[in-house]
Amino acid sequence: MKTVTSYYSSGDYAKESTKEVEHHLDKDYLFRLCFTVPQEQFLEYIQEVLHQAGIDASEIDGNLVYLTDSTKPIFSAHLDIVGNDFSNPLVFKGNTVKRQGAILGADDRAGVYAILKNIHKIDNFILCRDEEIGAVGSKVLIKIPEFTEQIAQHPCVIVLDRKGNSDIISTNNSYCEKDLVEAVQIVLPNYSVATGSFSDANSFREYVPCVNLSVGYYSAHSANEYLNIEEFLYIVSKIGELNGIEGEFELGKIKTYNYPSYSTKTSSKPKTSYKKSYWEDDDSGADSYYDKWWKDSVSPKSSTKTEVCVFCGKAVDKSLVATYNKKHACHDCLTDIFMQESYL
Repeated sequence: MKTVTSYYSSGDYAKESTKEVEHHLDKDYLFRLCFTVPQEQFLEYIQEVLHQAGIDASEIDGNLVYLTDSTKPIFSAHLDIVGNDFSNPLVFKGNTVKRQGAILGADDRAGVYAILKNIHKIDNFILCRDEEIGAVGSKVLIKIPEFTEQIAQHPCVIVLDRKGNSDIISTNNSYCEKDLVEAVQIVLPNYSVATGSFSDANSFREYVPCVNLSVGYYSAHSANEYLNIEEFLYIVSKIGELNGIEGEFELGKIKTYNYPSYSTKTSSKPKTSYKKSYWEDDDSGADSYYDKWWKDSVSPKSSTKTEVCVFCGKAVDKSLVATYNKKHACHDCLTDIFMQESYL
């Protein structure tokens, strides 16, 4: 029987079979809490869990902030999910967990669980509200001078809000420079630099170096979303070691962009420009503007012809390929690019 030791080498589930791990996660109160409670009630439940653990976190406009040691990293995740619907049951199958017919919410309850599971192994955390609608919670925090002065004293912020099993969203997103990446890779040697969409790190990076790490979820924001248990428990097991990262790291060098009009080769609709100001002027989130751009840009008619995305190399139905700077790109890659540029 397969075991999870290849990824998860220590902790509550070490050396147990996959079925045993599934059983224990299914009965794990904290895991159930993270994956069954909507954001509004979730904050109250977390506060009770922290109180019982002797952790006195400050609530700031729906965010939970706990900063005790400025020589240690700050861990961060967000409390909300897309949809905020937890009514459908969890389904454990083949080293994965998903929600029957609905969004699982591992983006980013997986990150929240990783922090809370290691609450006695870390010294600092920030749990943000409403990241999915424009990083609203972290934007509130960075408007408080005392808060930004305080986080600037820490070596880094480690955000746990990335899909997959090996990504360090960092230098490509102007979150930090190579020195922090190298420090992370000492703990996570199988992780490497990748390019990601926006996260709460976009709010914090002006004041403190940041990374955003993979936590094992896939197909976020859809009914196909699932969590790879083995990969998820691997990063959970590494939080204590990541808390040992110390030193002074460089802030990321913020890149500047020109904001081109977006169009498609197949669309007969006029070109439409979606600029940075759309994001800055409205905290409701970039998703709606991206969706509008995609709808305006891409022909709804299917095609038997394909184009290759220059970013990921996948062959995609021609009707689902848009043109970005005269290059063909698929929906997933353009989501990352648009979200990143809208926030930069």
